[in-house]
Amino acid sequence: MVEQFMTKTRPNLDVPFFEDSDEGRARSDAIIQLAADHPELLISRESMQRPATDLVWTATWIFADIEAYRTFLQLAHDYDTALRLDRAKYYMNNGHSLLVEHKIEGVPDRTVLVNITPTSITKIDGSVITEL
Repeated sequence: MVEQFMTKTRPNLDVPFFEDSDEGRARSDAIIQLAADHPELLISRESMQRPATDLVWTATWIFADIEAYRTFLQLAHDYDTALRLDRAKYYMNNGHSLLVEHKIEGVPDRTVLVNITPTSITKIDGSVITEL
């Protein structure tokens, strides 16, 4: 089993999170539909309400195993190859943050996959990007 944790934060309610914005809503909904279309990959999806009405929003998706997780990530990437970059730009340009972590069954700690802040992106390998 693999758990993926997403935590989005913003300084105020002036700008919606990417997934609730005109730019990102349909793209995010398509990824959610992709998850619904592949129940063999996901055990469960729990998240706070959309559109987000708070400064912090969280979600946890639980995948059957590491291969199911990898398969879903690849399907999502293949469906919308520019999503990750566009989302990162939106978060950085609007002063929002996005932390994506996963926890693999049998491993005691979460691993940070990506941490997007208003000033940088830190990737799983520890590399830091400050400009997109």
